[in-house]
Amino acid sequence: MTVVPVQIKSNNFDLLRLGLALVVCVMHAAELSQSPAFAPLAHVLSAAVAIKAFFVVSGFLIFMSYEQSLDVRTYFFRRGRRIYPAYCAVVIGCALLLFFDSSRSATEYFSPALLEYVVANLLFLNAAQPSLPGVFEHGYSTAVNGALWTLKIEILFYAVVPLLAHAFRRWGRLRMLALVYLGSIGYTLTMNALAARTGQPVYAQLGRQLPGQLSYFMAGAAVYYYFPFFQRHIKKIVPAAIAAYGAATVLPIGAVAPAALACLVLAVALFTPPVRLFEGDYSYGIYIVHYPVVQLLLEHGGLNRGPWIFLVGAVAAAGAGAFLMWELVERRFIRPTTPSQGRRALPDAAVSAQPAPGR
Repeated sequence: MTVVPVQIKSNNFDLLRLGLALVVCVMHAAELSQSPAFAPLAHVLSAAVAIKAFFVVSGFLIFMSYEQSLDVRTYFFRRGRRIYPAYCAVVIGCALLLFFDSSRSATEYFSPALLEYVVANLLFLNAAQPSLPGVFEHGYSTAVNGALWTLKIEILFYAVVPLLAHAFRRWGRLRMLALVYLGSIGYTLTMNALAARTGQPVYAQLGRQLPGQLSYFMAGAAVYYYFPFFQRHIKKIVPAAIAAYGAATVLPIGAVAPAALACLVLAVALFTPPVRLFEGDYSYGIYIVHYPVVQLLLEHGGLNRGPWIFLVGAVAAAGAGAFLMWELVERRFIRPTTPSQGRRALPDAAVSAQPAPGR
């Protein structure tokens, strides 16, 4: 099965991801502060929608990355060096530096609980050990980095892409895209129904895990694989997607929401005039550093000067942390890949965008 080449000379993936990361940062700052001043933000911004949009972008770019890779080993190597060094840096950095903000003594802090935190989080099992001894004990949440839960889903996405690509070739691309998409929707609806019937929030939490998020990932993949059709009909697709997504918020037609969101998100990324604000890609850094930054500001009276000054300070501090993460860690692990090392001699996809981890 031949993949139709995707020719994209310019795009706004970096700017889009930066905007989505800032939305997540702002909404987590609002949630953790519990300030009534931020209540209006919930009417115009949504961290949940931003995360789903990240999954859409991942679906497009990660399947593109796989189709461009020479082999599966190259694919996993490229994905690993993009996401894991910075992830390790933030997990270990928080574990060491937050000792100075802990209420515990050195003996109490450097204990098995610290080791459990590091090991669990390095393995993406963030929910198993979200907190550090004596850190953020008096806030809304004791979690050190509550934003990292999506990274395990991202890693699982990476793992299933080769299997899905094989299934596309064996049983038909459109058939398998539709089957996995609808299966994901069915799983989410089942979990939500169980949560409503039993009153147990664990089912809603399970609904937000990998099977439930696959619909957004697969919607992004569908746009990648059928990009010529998407490009040819973009003027009709965007209005239809706006109408469908709006209807899905008030009518029981949630199955169309991932597809509609994918069309809108990727239309913005691929068909708006390109804007380049920075040399680096700071979106991933903002995503993985903002939560502990917000927690620290709140721990040290960040709201005392007023909620909006706190919010601006949180975004600025997260941006500074992202800049350092890019310069000191991320940039050093992103190296150009020669055709013989990372791409087929006749690549299936030629896209100038650097595949990003997708948050």
